[in-house]
Amino acid sequence: MVLALVSLGICAVGLFGEDSRHTFLQSYLFGFTTWAGIAFGCLGFTLLHHTIRGAWGLSVLRIFEAGGSWLIFAIFGLLALPLLFGGGLHDLYHWSHPEEVAKDHVLQLKTWWLNEGFFIARTLIYFVVFGFVAAYLRKLSLTEDETRDQKLGAKRTTISAPMLILFVVFTTFAATDWTMSLDPHWFSSMYGIIYMVGNGLAAMSLAVILLLRNREKAPYREVVLPGLTKDLGNLIFVFTLLWSYTSLSQFLIIYMGNIAEFTPFYVDRGKPVWNEISLFLLFGHFMAPFIILLSPKVKAVPSLLMGVAIWQFVVHFVEQYWNTIPFMRKEFAFSVWDIAALVLFGSIWFAVFSRQVQIGALIPKHDPRLKEAYEHA
Repeated sequence: MVLALVSLGICAVGLFGEDSRHTFLQSYLFGFTTWAGIAFGCLGFTLLHHTIRGAWGLSVLRIFEAGGSWLIFAIFGLLALPLLFGGGLHDLYHWSHPEEVAKDHVLQLKTWWLNEGFFIARTLIYFVVFGFVAAYLRKLSLTEDETRDQKLGAKRTTISAPMLILFVVFTTFAATDWTMSLDPHWFSSMYGIIYMVGNGLAAMSLAVILLLRNREKAPYREVVLPGLTKDLGNLIFVFTLLWSYTSLSQFLIIYMGNIAEFTPFYVDRGKPVWNEISLFLLFGHFMAPFIILLSPKVKAVPSLLMGVAIWQFVVHFVEQYWNTIPFMRKEFAFSVWDIAALVLFGSIWFAVFSRQVQIGALIPKHDPRLKEAYEHA
């Protein structure tokens, strides 16, 4: 609470200060996209769980439901307003200035997508649709606990399968709108996928942290056994590989193409400090976790797996910073508002999460796969 109040005070100074407003909005966008992305990741795993109906998901389903709840999407939809109105859009996005569009042929060709009205509408649509889906799936899940109506499980699968496709599309659009359009001349077909996979890795890491942190308490102590930790460890391992694959693919495509419009993304991130962060991500976000998670012991011992999950969760913020801020600051220039915005959005996210996770049982009560989960674990 103290951190939240301090960060709120710092952010207020940045928002209303004439000299600091531009830098603050950059930090605000970073914090917003990072924590909204984690909510996206939680919803993505909720949809994935209901689609494939894997027993492993029962232990963390309620964590994902709370982390990607309708209330979080509603609040983040409101928190997006400073970026959409009051000059925030014009301050951050080059394409929002008609006089710049008038003298730039590339921007003129993209006005059908990059225009203020459509941009604002898309942002609000993301949160409205995701919030509605999250609320509906949550209601069905809690109702099944009360009624033991197994048909509700099939209904969730029927809804989640097509929604998973829409989720991928909307998450890609969100990454394109909020971050990639900061440089409207640059684009990457992999950028949205990298954002989505990174969010998924952070969401799964957070779920594992919370699950294993409370492994000695009911009801988790009955399910946190080597079989379950192995499954969750493998999922972190897979998403670590997927993040490295998509990131490397983007680099190779741009490197081999060697087109002047695309290379600035890596040229900017090759400058002092940004280059060191790039190397840190290579070794810290991929190589070290990859090697560590190859060991079966790490996935069998909860304390070791939790350590890897904590590391990946923290490094996700560095990766998101590296992906977002250089679009706006070509030279590395750290700001106190970067941390303040991150803490503020994180405090809001966890405050809502802690309220939502208390609604209903931490593990679904009457899901027919619950017995399978216990036996598998």
